[in-house]
Amino acid sequence: MLLDDYKAQNLLTLQTVFGKTSEDDLFTFRGDLVLIEGDLHEGSNNRKPPKMVLFDSVVMTDENKIKFISGSLEEVADLQVLMDKYNPDFAEDCKLLFFVVNASQDMTVEMNGRKVYLVPLPEGMAWNELMDVVYIEKSDLKGLSAEDKVLTVYNALGDFKVSPNNVAYEEALSFVTEAKRQVWGAV
Repeated sequence: MLLDDYKAQNLLTLQTVFGKTSEDDLFTFRGDLVLIEGDLHEGSNNRKPPKMVLFDSVVMTDENKIKFISGSLEEVADLQVLMDKYNPDFAEDCKLLFFVVNASQDMTVEMNGRKVYLVPLPEGMAWNELMDVVYIEKSDLKGLSAEDKVLTVYNALGDFKVSPNNVAYEEALSFVTEAKRQVWGAV
């Protein structure tokens, strides 16, 4: 299974959901998806923390292909890294929806023959925004397993389109702000 392969390669971190949905042959992951691995520790096979991740990611797969992927990117430019690493694993009908900290507007970006939807999100959690974008209330998820909550979001996507603002990736790079991810924690 594709997600097992990712797990074996240490590409899944901060895992909150990992498992099979109630729908046959659909599997899901929630957590951070590694985009650029950390360097190896000197004299060891262990890696330092990843250099880049898709934060708060949501991934739905069948046995071999990604059917849906979402999460939060720091910058619009990070989309190229994600596409370079995972595009071969995307199903033909894969839905790609990303929340981007420095994006200045909603955009539909054409990359590698795919439509990638980008939504600005300078602060907040991508999962909460994702539920808002597909019009799902928390009450709609009551009583469902964690895996089936992701399945419900996936099914709600249908023919979802974020923005009629279709742009090439190179043009999308100009629709950015100076926003940086806000980090809260102990002082």
